[in-house]
Amino acid sequence: SSSEFDHPFILDYKTELSADFAARTVFTYNGTIGQIPVRIIFGGEFRRGKNSAQNFSNLSGVRDTLRFADGITAVQGFAFQQFEAELREDLLFTASLSQNGLRYEVDRYSDPLGGSPFEVSRNFSTVWVPRVALSWRVSPEAAFYASLSGGFSPPTLDEFRTNEGSLNRDLQAEIGLNTELGFRSRWQSSGVDIDASLFYFRLRETISSFTNPDGVVLFRNAGATEQPGLELAVTYPLFGHGTDQRTVLWITHRYTGHFFTFKELERNGNDFSGNQLTGVAPHLMYNRVEWKFHSGLRFFFHHRYSDRLPLNDANTDYQEAYHTFAIKGNWSALKREKFQLNVHAGIDNLTDEDYSLGNDLNAFGGRYYQPAPGRNWYLGVSLKMTTGTKR
Repeated sequence: SSSEFDHPFILDYKTELSADFAARTVFTYNGTIGQIPVRIIFGGEFRRGKNSAQNFSNLSGVRDTLRFADGITAVQGFAFQQFEAELREDLLFTASLSQNGLRYEVDRYSDPLGGSPFEVSRNFSTVWVPRVALSWRVSPEAAFYASLSGGFSPPTLDEFRTNEGSLNRDLQAEIGLNTELGFRSRWQSSGVDIDASLFYFRLRETISSFTNPDGVVLFRNAGATEQPGLELAVTYPLFGHGTDQRTVLWITHRYTGHFFTFKELERNGNDFSGNQLTGVAPHLMYNRVEWKFHSGLRFFFHHRYSDRLPLNDANTDYQEAYHTFAIKGNWSALKREKFQLNVHAGIDNLTDEDYSLGNDLNAFGGRYYQPAPGRNWYLGVSLKMTTGTKR
């Protein structure tokens, strides 16, 4: 894969040309141990990327003087092994292990403002990540599950090499352990779907963002965090399911409770341990109504709620809670053997709510907010034509 980036920012202008190569392989063995059916899965992935990135001064949206230029190599690899055993017809045991590693190499071959060219190599040592899970099928349409799994998330290239030219050599990879209990069901007869889970995630070296006085987004490790939570999704038909009625009305509810806090965080002599995790809303809710007609006409109504969330580690500034609403209609206006015409239209932010998307966390001078669009609408038409003979 390859990509080209050319974009002005508030304080500079960045161009980047990258090319990546990746290879992945998976092997699967199915057999038995005694009378127990087992499956063994193993394989690996290797990825190597080369980037040529330049940052310029921004002169009214036009590239100006070169500030610095880098040649970047990113090498990432991991291997994985998984063992599955069907202990009973209704009980599945899974154990897996993966090994992960990442290395960045930066060759700053031009640095007119900072001084002489230099090279930096940052290696994130191989980490072993385990996982153990058990799934119990209580009926053909419902199952409980439990899992204990590790996690490894090294800094991204944008977190390691920031726009103002610094290389974050001290940034550490995030390492965590997650415990989860859940239930899933798909009852075809009633049309009711349920997906529920409880989890507790302990994360070390959590990467958080902040903004310096020049408005540049930077990254740092924020110590340990505790992340307990629950997630629930329910979908059910209000009427029409499993009958010959020509209309069906579906209702969907989703709730997320993320009660995340800093376990250990001290910054500039201030102890923020126990504070709410920056940028995370404790309560999120989504509701959808879908009304489907036999004629091909479909209406959707969406409602989203976000609880208030802290904008800095000190929890002194918050974005207030907000609701947003949207409606959408979709009509298959024409269906023929080889032609299909679809028309869709909708309105987003129906109540013209003032809120922010993509907040800049820990922003200098309280410049947190990225205003979201007000009320807006759209209209679209698509035509699909099929030629040839079906086989």
